[in-house]
Amino acid sequence: MLTITAVQVIERIINGVQNHGFQCKGWIESPLKGAEGNKEFLACFNRTVISEGVEKQQV
Repeated sequence: MLTITAVQVIERIINGVQNHGFQCKGWIESPLKGAEGNKEFLACFNRTVISEGVEKQQV
């Protein structure tokens, strides 16, 4: 179970990356622990291209 703080951090990171032209396809908790036993998360992003005022996703 994720803490409220963890969810807030994930949302903040995803929003920040999306502000730079990427779209989040999803995220998961990593099966591996961090160097000090921390929970780690993996996210998948696609680059969004704006062409002629229309957003398109690169795959």
